Amino acid sequence: MAEVKPIVLVTGITGFVGSHVANQLLSAGYRVRGTLRSLKKKDEVFNKIVPSGASNLLELREIDLLDSAEKWEEVVRGCEYIQHIASPFPLKKPKHEDDLIKPAVEGTQAVLRAALKVGGVKRVVLTSSIAAMVSGRQSEYDTVASDGTVLKKGHIFDESDWTDIAKADAYSKSKTLAEKSAWEFVKTNGNPFELAVINPGFISGPYLLPYFASSAEVVKAIMTNEYPVVPDPFYLVYCDVRDVALAHIRAMEIKEAAGNRLELNLKYIFLKF
Repeated sequence: MAEVKPIVLVTGITGFVGSHVANQLLSAGYRVRGTLRSLKKKDEVFNKIVPSGASNLLELREIDLLDSAEKWEEVVRGCEYIQHIASPFPLKKPKHEDDLIKPAVEGTQAVLRAALKVGGVKRVVLTSSIAAMVSGRQSEYDTVASDGTVLKKGHIFDESDWTDIAKADAYSKSKTLAEKSAWEFVKTNGNPFELAVINPGFISGPYLLPYFASSAEVVKAIMTNEYPVVPDPFYLVYCDVRDVALAHIRAMEIKEAAGNRLELNLKYIFLKF
């Protein structure tokens, strides 16, 4: 008889990363409970994300990051693992930074509180970002020539580094504060479940659903001259969305991943104008 794998909650299943994480989990035989803000996208999810023969392994729940504690408890109940990926990533600067910070932090706290309340959750994997590690610290970056040559080595950033909140943009603040709140929650509540955090760089790769993620819109805007000013050379610390999804699953499965931040970067991409 085939092994019955546990239920994994994937928040933000229609997102760029969330869709790939769900696809890989389903391919590995996990049962997945995915959250989305509107069930109007239900057919797209089943048609584009679910591997052949795995539709019985997926269930969807409609919920928003700022919905009630009771609603989140119902969504979390029965799940052994949580992949908390949902978080706002706008293309344009928000009118107020709290438009990003509030759903990022409060959404993370809502998921963790629900996991604590209902019990049974073994590990939470949180999607953070390199933006929670290096932002506001540009003076410490490498000095790079127009051909991509490193003229002066800067600070070597690793998982011990944190963004300088006082100098960071709204998105970086949202990721930093959400991640810090998660670590503090686990510590304050006596480690009720394990926590692992993924800190990827700029994410690119193929789309499973028929609409662009904000990261792709950034590249499109640069290539179509929608930005009035772009540094020359312009470079991104890049990683492939499929590798990011796999890292989320390995962070859930591998014992040693618990309690760690895991930075993901493949290489620099240099754009010369």
